[in-house]
Amino acid sequence: MPLGIIPVGTANTLARELGIPLAVDKACALIAGVHGLLRIDAMLVAGRYRVLNVSAGFTALTLRDTTGESKRRLGTAAYVWTGLRALAGSQPVRFRLQVDGRPLSLGGSDVLVVNGTTPVQSFVRPGYSHRLDDGELGVYVLRCRTIGDYLVSALRLLQDGRARDPRVRFFPARQKVHIASEPAVPVQADGDYIGQTPVEVTLVPKAVPVIVPLRAAAGP
Repeated sequence: MPLGIIPVGTANTLARELGIPLAVDKACALIAGVHGLLRIDAMLVAGRYRVLNVSAGFTALTLRDTTGESKRRLGTAAYVWTGLRALAGSQPVRFRLQVDGRPLSLGGSDVLVVNGTTPVQSFVRPGYSHRLDDGELGVYVLRCRTIGDYLVSALRLLQDGRARDPRVRFFPARQKVHIASEPAVPVQADGDYIGQTPVEVTLVPKAVPVIVPLRAAAGP
């Protein structure tokens, strides 16, 4: 059964990524009218399918601690406010990863496993770094200590999805990503807090058919 999306969330990242209209009436008209289908990849995490991103570390802590009331009142700015408070008490983390069986040990503040564009890019350049149906995940390891580090890295991610930034390491994955850390850190998936590390992400290609505009179904 194809998935039809009516964007009424806080950031509506998936709708933006797929080019779905953000106005509710136009999104409904797309579902009821002429449209295309795109089979997007999914990520199997703790027995559930996720489609956008999984992260461990500072960003997951920020999402966990952002209240529903603040999101209703401030929108996406609520995440920034919570992040600024969380950053003051953040500590360096040693991440131990396995990316398609390749072991990696890296210090950092965040690990992001991304299907599609990075969360930053999705607001301005849909589909720039990855596509949701390309059979590949992007693994980003961030080493940011200050709000200035995050801002600079975000600007560079906007310019280059492969993250040419000394604060960011990028690794492609086509099968599985395992994330462990010392100490254990919060984990989020598609904006939901789901627990702490360790966590394993398995790519499921072409898992979900989604109703999209015809131009999105046609590909780049």
